[in-house]
Amino acid sequence: MASSITKDIWTYIFIAVIIVMGIEIFYLYSQNQELRAIIENPKEHLGMLEEKETVPPFSSVDIFNDTFNITYGPDQPYTMLFWLSPDCSVCKDNLIFWNRLFDEHQNEHIRYVGMCSGSKQETIEYASEFGIHFPILCPEDPQILDSYKGNILPQTILISPQGSILKVWPGALARGKEEQILAILQQLQS
Repeated sequence: MASSITKDIWTYIFIAVIIVMGIEIFYLYSQNQELRAIIENPKEHLGMLEEKETVPPFSSVDIFNDTFNITYGPDQPYTMLFWLSPDCSVCKDNLIFWNRLFDEHQNEHIRYVGMCSGSKQETIEYASEFGIHFPILCPEDPQILDSYKGNILPQTILISPQGSILKVWPGALARGKEEQILAILQQLQS
């Protein structure tokens, strides 16, 4: 009789393990579906800036304590905004292209600015280590962070002189995205 009870206990344990594993498989399947939806349409699921959305002007201090004013209006240039973070490995991949944009396409029609989600000290060290040429701000005002939606890193954002979003390129800038950005900048310079 004791062996029959032991056998029954092992059967119940086996059934419980199967049920727990089934629940875990279902949970992982649900998470996988959510992640696929985010990958396929990050703007909808992660709260990115949308084209034609308007962002507010602001003032902030850059990493060298210089005041940097971002204002919008008919006499203002386009703004190319780079969202980055010292903790973001993909941001490092974009830095070569972003520096090239700043070095080769800087003129009175466009201004470049980086917005970093790291601390000021981290950002100073990061800028030095990776040779960042463009100005970098570390805004602490939650309203700026919320308005410019730097929750996805990296991002390359083109803003019109009036402050409306013209284009957002989230993530790594593969060859096709780089060519698209360069083509748009060529149009802006003509």
